[in-house]
Amino acid sequence: SRPHSLLSREILPLQAGRKPGGFAKVLELLAESGDWPFRILPSLAQEPVEVEGQAIPLADLFVPPSMLKKAKNELYEALGVLLDEEGRGDQERILASLAEGTSYPPSPPRPPRAALVFPHPSLPAGLPFATPRALAAGTPLPEWEGYLWLPLAPLVLDFEAYGEAVRKRAGEELARGRKLVVGLDAFHHLDLAESLLGLPGAAEGLSFFGDIHLYVASVPGEAFWMSRLPGILFLYASMEAGKISCPALPRLDVGKGFMPPLFLSKGCYMRHNLFGGACPPGCGKSYTDPVEDRDRKYKVLVEDCITMVFQEEAP
Repeated sequence: SRPHSLLSREILPLQAGRKPGGFAKVLELLAESGDWPFRILPSLAQEPVEVEGQAIPLADLFVPPSMLKKAKNELYEALGVLLDEEGRGDQERILASLAEGTSYPPSPPRPPRAALVFPHPSLPAGLPFATPRALAAGTPLPEWEGYLWLPLAPLVLDFEAYGEAVRKRAGEELARGRKLVVGLDAFHHLDLAESLLGLPGAAEGLSFFGDIHLYVASVPGEAFWMSRLPGILFLYASMEAGKISCPALPRLDVGKGFMPPLFLSKGCYMRHNLFGGACPPGCGKSYTDPVEDRDRKYKVLVEDCITMVFQEEAP
């Protein structure tokens, strides 16, 4: 960080305090930062100041607390603006250096999210993630512009087993010389994604995208993901963040026809709502039930013990 000078137009009247150390005590106000993510910790110079012909130690001066509080608020505001400008410049320099060290395709593919789904008999718009069932069945991965797409499921019952299935499938596709793009939809996907970088063929054929639940709403967030996963191509607009502009990674709208889950839970709808808390006999771990709320229609889907709620029709 560089040194800076801040000049206040507020003139604080100087007068000797009634008690020694009064000004030093009032200065503790400066450490009350409120909502600012930093604190000011003042120190006093040793040289006294002259007040009405007398040399008075700085610690013994008197300044009305109301005036000092006003000056404090203005100081925090000025520092906040300064640090934000400096930080934004630093972050953009970091992003630029990360982007320079990353190899991107000449024309990175940008598919509509509705193209990256798996067929499902109960969902006309398809299942949006690669569930454990889809991987175990060897379901073909969605393909777009010569790339295979593997959007990871944000919630599974046994994540360790799911990770092994993802690594196995990714390794098989890379061994065939295919280009594979893995979708990250939760922060806990990071370790799994980093483990994929060690697969044979990953350097040439593996890249990533940020899916609809991956909340990346700032420049530091982008810098984090770009530093951990070189080759991340773009982000879909997250369900929480909406349209947020970040400088380095393209942020795509999901587009028309995509049916995102409105709700995800490890609590099995079939078990808890229909069978009194017990697993039904001979359960195939797949169940669909239509539900209504006034004039709105939904579909409850239980897949691999995970409950998902979808709209009846895609927008």
